[in-house]
Amino acid sequence: MPSSETQAFGAVYERILAVYEDLGYPRALVGRWAMPERDAGLLAAACRKLAPRRVLEVGTYVGVSTLVLALCTPDGTHIHTVDPGLPLRVENEAMECDGCGADLGVTTTELARRAAGRLGVADKIVFHTGGFSQPLTFAGPGLRLGDPVGPAVCREAGPFDFALVDGLHFGDAVESDLRCLQGAMSPLRFPYLYAHWYRPWYRLLARSDRVTFLNNSRAGAADYATWLGLPVDRFTVIGNAVDSAGAPRPDPEAVRAFRESIGVPDRAPLVAGIFRLSEEKRPLVFVEVLARLLRRVPEARAIHAGIGPLEAPFRRALEQAGLADRVTLLGRREDVPVLLSASTALVLTSIQEGMPNVLLEAQSYGCPVVATRAGGAPDCLIPGVTGFLLARDDSVGMAEALHRLVTDAALHAAMAEAGARLVRERFSIDGMLDRLVGFYRQTVLPAATAARPRERNA
Repeated sequence: MPSSETQAFGAVYERILAVYEDLGYPRALVGRWAMPERDAGLLAAACRKLAPRRVLEVGTYVGVSTLVLALCTPDGTHIHTVDPGLPLRVENEAMECDGCGADLGVTTTELARRAAGRLGVADKIVFHTGGFSQPLTFAGPGLRLGDPVGPAVCREAGPFDFALVDGLHFGDAVESDLRCLQGAMSPLRFPYLYAHWYRPWYRLLARSDRVTFLNNSRAGAADYATWLGLPVDRFTVIGNAVDSAGAPRPDPEAVRAFRESIGVPDRAPLVAGIFRLSEEKRPLVFVEVLARLLRRVPEARAIHAGIGPLEAPFRRALEQAGLADRVTLLGRREDVPVLLSASTALVLTSIQEGMPNVLLEAQSYGCPVVATRAGGAPDCLIPGVTGFLLARDDSVGMAEALHRLVTDAALHAAMAEAGARLVRERFSIDGMLDRLVGFYRQTVLPAATAARPRERNA
């Protein structure tokens, strides 16, 4: 940080330490517990630069980093912080610290609450007690914390546009925490599609009341609204569409020939995965779901179409699960309608989505879907009618839903018919164009007319 910023933050850090001292916890003790001043300064600089509106912290401990977040973010920012909330004595023993005669019976969370109250920032902070993604804690490897609270926090309080994860954890806990919160992040969560100038330019556009934003899903609109600090009514939702009326149905002979080319008999169940091999699609969870299903249905097979950066670990996971000879990898394909028409069901295991067209395309070709409740996926199907919608961490439930589809012919037929009808009625190209033209007529044209300079009298 520049020297002026360093001095400014030094005053903030000093103020935080003074509050703990007033509460009976000497600086020497808090300094051992807390984030080092240099790291806290970097955190403060990031908060001031990014100005996040919804923040997630994994690992409150005694709350020094929480207070940095609260003091260095804009008014109105909401900070959700998660910690096991153990007595200080337990944490102190794990760190082999001298207690300096302080009261170590109080919990970490309670001490953080008291400090936040003294600093006048308690209204910005919501404290959650428990493990984030695992029911364990660094301070006591033998302690069990009950069900992790992270999934519920992400689901109910997200999306977040800034996250701080404590690295002082055991084993794979940090990786587990990152996986848990990945789907609860704002548009920053797609790093290969993101540029640092997006938010300032979006915010600049939003200053004009003539600007209305379009999104293709309700979840996407809410996500962007939170990310930009805008009311959600600045966004109009017009969903994607597929040309189910105009697109020709695949020739049954082409469908039969495809199945024959991969060695799958006509009546054998075939599960399809059609997605990019990237982090947000979670190809390794796809492998896990398939493994559960194929153990129960030995005659079933699976296909995957798509490419991406995780192709190598995807292949290794299939080999390690003993599925290399039961899952055919097709790479990039142009004949997706044939693949879907040949498949019994499609599964999408994403942790985050926009509005996934593949769910609409599958249903339009009579292929029921099993998907996670990620992004705009809930807008694409009717759960229990055209397919199944599961929590993002419920691989067991996804495998069970697939099992029902591939073993219950009557259920499959009913869902296939309902899915094709849903796409025809709600997601047609004509319907989408009508909504889009109506939006322009109602919103864009009046604004353009009002902004047009008046003609001068001759």
